[in-house]
Amino acid sequence: MTPAGVHIDLPLSACRSGECGEIVQVDGDGATLRRLRELGIEPGAEVRIARAGSPVIVHIHGARLCLRGDLADAVLLRVGGAAHTGGPAAELARFSEGLA
Repeated sequence: MTPAGVHIDLPLSACRSGECGEIVQVDGDGATLRRLRELGIEPGAEVRIARAGSPVIVHIHGARLCLRGDLADAVLLRVGGAAHTGGPAAELARFSEGLA
């Protein structure tokens, strides 16, 4: 488990099933950003990864959405603290603790 207060930003494509976090950044061209915003994928939204991989399936605003490849790479999720359940961020945090 990641220590309280430790947060790491990861693309949705790098998250594991069950991870939760807040969207902190969405990249893309105008049309892509507009479409993602219409789906509720924008900074500040809370997300839970229902299924990792390609496509990634996320729970957001009470809906399940499927994002493939470039779209999943374009959305950065801040994971960590109490909402985090494991995955690459937790592994990095444990490694970092060993360096302190």
